[in-house]
Amino acid sequence: MEPTDEQVKMLTAISDGDHVSARSGRGIGKTTGLAMVIWWYMVTRPHCRIPCTAPTENQLRDVLWAELTKQHRQMDEYFADFFEMTTDRIFHVDHKATWFAVARTARKEASESFQGFHEENMMFVVDEASGVPDEIFDVMEGAMTDLGNKALLVGNPTRTFGYFHSTHHEYADKPWKVFHFSS
Repeated sequence: MEPTDEQVKMLTAISDGDHVSARSGRGIGKTTGLAMVIWWYMVTRPHCRIPCTAPTENQLRDVLWAELTKQHRQMDEYFADFFEMTTDRIFHVDHKATWFAVARTARKEASESFQGFHEENMMFVVDEASGVPDEIFDVMEGAMTDLGNKALLVGNPTRTFGYFHSTHHEYADKPWKVFHFSS
């Protein structure tokens, strides 16, 4: 795949840093960029864990997981054969329990579904982050205890409050690397 300029900025920022947040309207390839980052991390970080979330199951499965599946089919066979996909999981065929990405819908009343993730090679991925309840981000921040843990948030800037909004204002550059892409 040939990444767009915006996707290159996101990919470079997450490879160089730990916290990246990108806001933009529709159609610039945010979700495609997320899928690129997830595959990059899966291929380059042994025994990584990547909890992925979005406000709705449709966003996760019909958009993000569909893009991941498409990219898996386009991947060089050498790399593709190391990974298997289901409707809510990607895992290394020889290390199913310790090397994976998993889709979990972000629901305020089920924030504990994100607890328990602790790993040296861990990256939280949040699609349509402005619609994700702050309770999910509280759990995410609490789980990011190992040096080099990463978080990548993307979304439409539809709210003027909440964690995602704060990454672009109150928390910008402390520790967040933020992008505002024109659509």
